[in-house]
Amino acid sequence: ANYGRELAPGMVWVHLAYLGGLVAVGLTLANRNYRRRLTE
Repeated sequence: ANYGRELAPGMVWVHLAYLGGLVAVGLTLANRNYRRRLTE
């Protein structure tokens, strides 16, 4: 089955927004850890 066709257009945007949020949080945490290593 096609994954895109099973989801309503609105759900696709919600899913993309959710993934985007996870990526943003991941990058923020990684950036904090990286700066923390530089300061130590």
